[in-house]
Amino acid sequence: MQSLRDDVSCAEEEHQSRLDASLPGLSVHATFDINDDIAAPLILTRPRPKVAILREQRVNGQVEMAAAIDRAGFTAVDVHMSDILSGRTTLADF
Repeated sequence: MQSLRDDVSCAEEEHQSRLDASLPGLSVHATFDINDDIAAPLILTRPRPKVAILREQRVNGQVEMAAAIDRAGFTAVDVHMSDILSGRTTLADF
């Protein structure tokens, strides 16, 4: 497929490099322990600031964003744009 789309010689060279077990290719070598929760000491000693996760119809990703915000030590609050427009919520709270 790649040789049909790209330069044939480049595609073949890339394919041959994938077959060579001595080449690591694109790989990650973390210099830290990815299981360490480096935010834990900060989260436990400070109040968790509230962060508004703005949501609108046909927009995805708010669940993942809230999880990332929570993991970073904040309190994620789901805020729909209709809440702001109606006055039920104000961004001054965040």
